[in-house]
Amino acid sequence: MTIDDVQGAIAQHLARLDENRIARELVMNASRSYCRQIPFFSRQTPRSPLVFLVLAGVLGASVGCMSRVKLNPRAVLKVREAMRLIDRGDLDRAEARLTLALEYNPSYAEALNGLGLIYYHRGQPYRAMHIFRRALLLDDELAEAHNNLGVVLLERGSFSEAKACFRAALAIDPGYGNARFNFALGLLQTGRLGPAEKELLKVLAVEPKMGAAHAELGCLYVHEHRRAAADRALREALVLEPRLAAAHRCRGRLLRQAGDLAGAEVALRRARKLDPSDAEALHELAVTLLLSGKEALARRELKTLLRRRPRAPEAHFALAFLLQSNPVDQAGYVEAEAELRRALVLRPDYPAASLLLGDLLARHGRGAAAATQYQRFLRRVPAGLVGETRRVRRWLASRRVAPTATAVTPATSENAPG
Repeated sequence: MTIDDVQGAIAQHLARLDENRIARELVMNASRSYCRQIPFFSRQTPRSPLVFLVLAGVLGASVGCMSRVKLNPRAVLKVREAMRLIDRGDLDRAEARLTLALEYNPSYAEALNGLGLIYYHRGQPYRAMHIFRRALLLDDELAEAHNNLGVVLLERGSFSEAKACFRAALAIDPGYGNARFNFALGLLQTGRLGPAEKELLKVLAVEPKMGAAHAELGCLYVHEHRRAAADRALREALVLEPRLAAAHRCRGRLLRQAGDLAGAEVALRRARKLDPSDAEALHELAVTLLLSGKEALARRELKTLLRRRPRAPEAHFALAFLLQSNPVDQAGYVEAEAELRRALVLRPDYPAASLLLGDLLARHGRGAAAATQYQRFLRRVPAGLVGETRRVRRWLASRRVAPTATAVTPATSENAPG
């Protein structure tokens, strides 16, 4: 290795630090993460997270990589150009530059990482995953490729493998905020709220101006009913990123918890406008409209939600709640029963749905079927519905049905009232 090679390697290493990872990576979007609790309904089904591009990464190779591969300056230049094109969404021209860079240097891991990003954004996650793995075979110190592979795995639901990728990225660079943020989102998606909070606080220690991290922390605090902390975090998120849909959505839920239904509706409609694809904001809006007595609007929003997410049991439950509210509407009764049974197929352990279905069946004289649903409800009663157990047991006793032993579950991410 010549003196020029050493100087070139040092210069590229300094560029890596000064330019704050100009090469691209995948970062999980806060508006598509952590499935939050619905008031007195059950937990939402996790959604497939969206990813977006940020400026991050390495333009050339690290000093360690330079000792193995001598990069052609033209290849480095083409990768720089490609990353800027990816940022603008010009994937075809970016791909041309990356493949040209690989003709100069077939073992250029950064170029492969860029190609992986292109395939991902073209809707080819399996091909992207293969390319990220190839990049890591060439340079296992490439933190961005570890992170990007983790994002794809997390979207597939392979959290254990994704966690290993994020940890590998953080072992290379503990201050890599985006990898730590993605790791925190994985923890949130698997219900590990305490560890997730710690990781989000570490993210903010490294990148205090990351609005998505403030928003995700605020959403976690809303879920835990830590309203003062939630308000501070969400306000900070909106100062940093006023158009962050997740922050508006969680602020809407916070306002609803405080009893400000009008303010909640405004915040949730803002979230829906910023991100029309956000099914969670749609659900929160439907719940808020329902609590506000705007049943027609709530029904419309719920039906829109179910067209997008037909396997969302909590949405079937909410629609059933609306449909069964008129005791003389026979068509509504039939439809409500169908919605509740659909919710219970999708989530068999759904105490609130079993209770509502039992009430519906009892009201229409179907005692045996109602008793079956009440028994299901008593097997696992959420803390928020404990007050209903006496009524249910009394009804069962009046029909000489032995009630099931009740197991009360604490208010957790699956059953806490909103």
